[in-house]
Amino acid sequence: IHPGLAHVRENGKILHTRDFYDGDEDVYHHSRHGMQVMSCIAGIYQGRQLGCAKDAEFLLARTESENKEPAIEEDHWIAAAEWADKLGADILNSSLNYTFERYDYEDMDGETAPVSKAAAIASRKGLLIVCAMGNDGDKKWKYMGAPADVPEVLSVGGSLPMMPMRIKF
Repeated sequence: IHPGLAHVRENGKILHTRDFYDGDEDVYHHSRHGMQVMSCIAGIYQGRQLGCAKDAEFLLARTESENKEPAIEEDHWIAAAEWADKLGADILNSSLNYTFERYDYEDMDGETAPVSKAAAIASRKGLLIVCAMGNDGDKKWKYMGAPADVPEVLSVGGSLPMMPMRIKF
């Protein structure tokens, strides 16, 4: 585990883990992306607090493969949301979404993708769903993805820093 997240493990704040892709509990050996996202939530590095929830408790789930995008990943996401709800989660943070590899722009209506339907249900049950708005800004697709298309989902976007511009009037 990264030193910036060592306090989370040392203080017993990782309550449960589950790899929905491989069917075991090892969520640590596939990609660094989850660790990077978690450091934005709970990180403390070299005495500097990076995230605003350094004392939160966590359920860690892996729902996808970093190398391909099979449709079953949405089923994994849905199963992980149910798992988190059963274990008493209050917030479900998800740095993924599904876009052009299986959907058209018209499908981003909050009602078409199974993962969007599940996010809406989870939200109605009281879970705050926080989701990446899109991860395809460097591709032709320039729209939000599922489940960020659900009105009840708090979708989060990012961008590259803007270059200073000289404006003449």
